[in-house]
Amino acid sequence: MPVRIPAIVLALQDSVSHAGWSLPHHPRAAGAAREISGAVLGDWHVDEEAAEVALLVVSELVTNAVEHAEPPLFLHLIRDPGHRQLRVEVADSGPALCEGEWAASCEADEHGRGMGIVDAVTTAHGTLTHPHGATHWATLPTAA
Repeated sequence: MPVRIPAIVLALQDSVSHAGWSLPHHPRAAGAAREISGAVLGDWHVDEEAAEVALLVVSELVTNAVEHAEPPLFLHLIRDPGHRQLRVEVADSGPALCEGEWAASCEADEHGRGMGIVDAVTTAHGTLTHPHGATHWATLPTAA
């Protein structure tokens, strides 16, 4: 059964589109994030190939947050059609004192490759720290 997470923000402002959701701090969060992001990217008419890459980035950032950070988690998508860019942001409450439940569906020897994948498929990525935690972000083109 798919997880339904209501959108907190969905607005159009100066031709830049924003959408955001609070996510459960649970191994299924990456799948839920992919599902809701896929629907939004479709509504925004993001190129299919670019959307697949974006969904991969969403999965990796959310998985890292579930495994390594404290809740709550928040996913934010920002589309700037003027610059043909999409920004994916995942905010958390900072590093967890102990590792969370393993959310990745991979073998042990494949675990830990997520940020290398993000680095390979995005135009830029990084982390912004703030008093309440951190926001991990990545930008990528909206067309292949």
